[in-house]
Amino acid sequence: MRIIVLLFLACNLAVFAQEDKGKVTGKVIDKSTGEPLTNANIYVQPTDHGTISDAHGEFSILLPYGTYEIKLSYIGYEGISKTIKLSKKNPHFNIVIELEPKPLNQKEVSVTGKREIFSPVTQSLEKVDMQRMPTVYSDALRSVKILAGVNSNNELTSAYNVRGGNYNENLIYLDGFEIYRPFLITEGIEENQSIVNGDLVNDLNFNGGTFSARLGDKMSSALELTYKNNFDSSYSGTIRTGLLNSGATVYKRFGNLNLAGSVRYSYPTLFASKLQTEGNYHPTYLDVQLLANYNVSPSSNLELLLINANNKFQLVPDNWAGNFQTAYLDVKEVLVEYNGSHDYTFNTGLIGLKYNNQLNSNVNYSLSGSAYSTKEEDHKNLSSDVYYSDDAYNVESTKEYLKSRYEYANDRLIMKDYELKSILGIKSSIHAIETGLTLHYYNFTNTVDEYMYETGEDTVLDATYNTNLKQDVKFPAYSGYMQDIISFNKVVQVEAGVRVLRYEFTEETLVSPRASLNYFFNSLSSINLSCGYYYQPPFYYEVMDKVIENSRTTLKSQRSINFMASWDKKFADNNRFTADIYYKKLDKLIPYYVDQLKLVYGDNNNYEGYAKGFDLQYEGELVKGIKTWIGYGYLDTKERLAGSNAPYVRRLLDQTHTLKIFLQDRIKSRQNFQSHVRLLFGSGYLYHPYISEKDPVTGKYYMKIDYNDSWVIPFYFRVDMGLTYKIELKNKKDITLIVDVMNIFNKNNIASYNWYHVFPETRQPVGVPTMFSGRFLNLEAEMNF
Repeated sequence: MRIIVLLFLACNLAVFAQEDKGKVTGKVIDKSTGEPLTNANIYVQPTDHGTISDAHGEFSILLPYGTYEIKLSYIGYEGISKTIKLSKKNPHFNIVIELEPKPLNQKEVSVTGKREIFSPVTQSLEKVDMQRMPTVYSDALRSVKILAGVNSNNELTSAYNVRGGNYNENLIYLDGFEIYRPFLITEGIEENQSIVNGDLVNDLNFNGGTFSARLGDKMSSALELTYKNNFDSSYSGTIRTGLLNSGATVYKRFGNLNLAGSVRYSYPTLFASKLQTEGNYHPTYLDVQLLANYNVSPSSNLELLLINANNKFQLVPDNWAGNFQTAYLDVKEVLVEYNGSHDYTFNTGLIGLKYNNQLNSNVNYSLSGSAYSTKEEDHKNLSSDVYYSDDAYNVESTKEYLKSRYEYANDRLIMKDYELKSILGIKSSIHAIETGLTLHYYNFTNTVDEYMYETGEDTVLDATYNTNLKQDVKFPAYSGYMQDIISFNKVVQVEAGVRVLRYEFTEETLVSPRASLNYFFNSLSSINLSCGYYYQPPFYYEVMDKVIENSRTTLKSQRSINFMASWDKKFADNNRFTADIYYKKLDKLIPYYVDQLKLVYGDNNNYEGYAKGFDLQYEGELVKGIKTWIGYGYLDTKERLAGSNAPYVRRLLDQTHTLKIFLQDRIKSRQNFQSHVRLLFGSGYLYHPYISEKDPVTGKYYMKIDYNDSWVIPFYFRVDMGLTYKIELKNKKDITLIVDVMNIFNKNNIASYNWYHVFPETRQPVGVPTMFSGRFLNLEAEMNF
């Protein structure tokens, strides 16, 4: 541990000598579509400096003061050159370069530069597609559900699971700082917006299955979101308002200072009215975000990110009604009438500061620190009477009293994560070496005070529980990594790295080797073979219901050894097809139970399993200038008690088939009138049913979860449609009118089951489905300036 700290300090005390230099930055885009061009060659004459554009079409080069000619080329496009001049008076030159497509039979000209890594495993979404995708709140995190390998059967939340994992197994980074979703929510409607502001997002990159050693320690995926931090000298931004949310985002450059500020307020009361539980909903969300980027010199800058978000969910429920059938047209109903209230709050703060320095053309360095905090409170004081009706078409005349239920909760979670990170990158002719050290200090205080009991003479009751628990956990974690991207030639690239984590909460030292191979058949076709070790150290979910002493847990990190093969094929007119095949060997698993967003882990790392499958995805322009996604996924994931000869059984989130389509179109004669349709289909997840069991002390029967049996929830099917009309104004301003019809076919998707004993001739309880949201019409207007 001391060695890691000393190395960290040594890296940050290093002093590098620099000569007077300027900086050229730019972005290469397709002139006809405006889309960024990845791996475009940039060559500087009369020097031997060269580079290529990254995954977002961007590049940067450090050069001594002087006059240069920048030449650009890209396969399938006309080459272009620009003359630039760097001086002490003008040390920074920024340029947007538009390349025109050329006929494929023309002779290609290639300029060799220093190749950056490209991986078919990484998926991206453009900002315009995130904003136009018809989702609740037009949320950036919710938009990733269209990507290959990502599954979610809950439109109310930003949570998702990836290729056999659960929603606790995903890393999320915002501008390089790790962020977290709320922990105490159980259904999704409490969540409201995520803290990621889609109007500020510049890039979204997603890795599902395998990812680099520079990324952290989770078993399933890593999502990286980056805010835009380079603006024009004139004011620009976005103002939006609608039935569910409003907000404003403004950008401006003041000399060397790039500044962006935003405020968002959402009020989804109308949407909540479409839920199965009727009552007085009052959900609100307010956040303020500030992003500053100050260019200290042509080669260095400081970035500051401030976020303060406050989410409040208040519900005074009136009633809940659920139906089930025993025969054709024989529909029964369970009616729950409430008294009391349910209040949930979630407050988040992030302060992030980062220093970047391009020491020379081949060496870059960054140092960052952040403080992330969340405070969640869940207060519930409800009483309810439960009735059963033998005829759902004539409830009042046939309803019978079953039981009464009393629920109380006063839960609180305060979580803080302090991080200090140092990264050094060194490039040579064929190598791109990166090494980093990170110090984390975690502190969470978890207070659980809740109980539930039922009364009723003629029915089997749910088992009473009474939980009082307080945890105060503080521990550090130290991690370091080194990776090298080796470009042997234009055909073969190898990325090899290793990550080391010292996790004091479990007193483990974890070593994670990770590697990938890219082979380029040509500029349009490539394959990627990747593998790696991915650990999941216990955090809040794994220990939230357990006694913790001296900030240590007896649980250990779960492990997934991932293997993946990907083929990426590009076609003309910005069309692309990808195929992924993967296998995960899972061990040291902690078994868990999940009901919507309620996730409860077991007490031991005593399970093993696997996940295997494939994903096929088309991404392209069926209509020129706007993208469409069509994807199919197959998954098979199973588990068993470790070391046993028992047969493998399906894991709860084993969703065998998924189909995802995001189709965009426009009227040919009215190019500014567009439609955006998102279709999600998924075969059913598994869940544990309830059974009746006799209490040996009281002799009474109570309902309990049967962990030895699994049933399947019916398939999930949902279609959301958006219509947009863009009105172009003077001075590059525009107004877009948006109409979204959520769940256009009003499909009753089942979220979970509530269990009741309604038939006196048997003690077996009946599962009554709880439903997700119905059809909803949302109106919105957006102004860009």
